[in-house]
Amino acid sequence: MMERMKNLVTTCYPPTSGGAANDALKAEIIKIENELRLVSASYNTPVKKISSSFKQIFLDQGYTIDPIVEEGYQLTVNAIKGKLILQVQLGNISRFYADLLKCEYLYNKGLISSVIYICFTSEFVKNHYSSNNVTVERALRETLLFREIIKVPISFISIEI
Repeated sequence: MMERMKNLVTTCYPPTSGGAANDALKAEIIKIENELRLVSASYNTPVKKISSSFKQIFLDQGYTIDPIVEEGYQLTVNAIKGKLILQVQLGNISRFYADLLKCEYLYNKGLISSVIYICFTSEFVKNHYSSNNVTVERALRETLLFREIIKVPISFISIEI
């Protein structure tokens, strides 16, 4: 049975404070969360189909899809608008580290100011997928472990189907 995305929760690293930039980020997170709630899927839905649905949402919201991180390299992020990256990872945890590296690179070059990272919850993965998928709990825990290295502000949106 197809269901809408549910239990969307946003966790910020580092925690956001006030200010116009953070208010704009929070407003963008709310817009993205509201759009993600409209996606219908079941745990049998291929992850690529879910990711494609998300990318269409990003495109409809004015994001550039799959921009190249650096000329001469075949490295991309999922979506970018202004100085904000949207990154979706519904697969293996190893891709999370590659995503972090690309985002940190762009942040250090001054090309982005923050990231919204979308992934499943550990409860959802435990019930439906293999144990080595990225989860918001693991991503946040490991981002905190490497806080001396990872400086780009990341807002995590966790999803379940």
